[in-house]
Amino acid sequence: MQIRVTAPVGSFKPNQFGIFDTVGNVLEWTCSEYTDTYIGKETNCLDKIITGGELVVIRGGAWDEKPGKCRVSHRKVGYPGERSNFIGFRVVRELK
Repeated sequence: MQIRVTAPVGSFKPNQFGIFDTVGNVLEWTCSEYTDTYIGKETNCLDKIITGGELVVIRGGAWDEKPGKCRVSHRKVGYPGERSNFIGFRVVRELK
């Protein structure tokens, strides 16, 4: 039996952009609209307030999934207002 747990922040080396922990702890909400087929819409944020009718993209793989899904290209549909213990968001601080 495989035990799946979250890892402390900074447990792994940063990616080529210097960002740590981009996959594996929780799926991350994005600001992009979800479509069944990937047609490039995810390169842009929605330009309106999400009211509940739109589907959004969540990415990255979570602690409760198989290792093969813990990658940036892994995407799922998210429903605005949905809550769970495996969906979160990234807080970013720009250094000046």
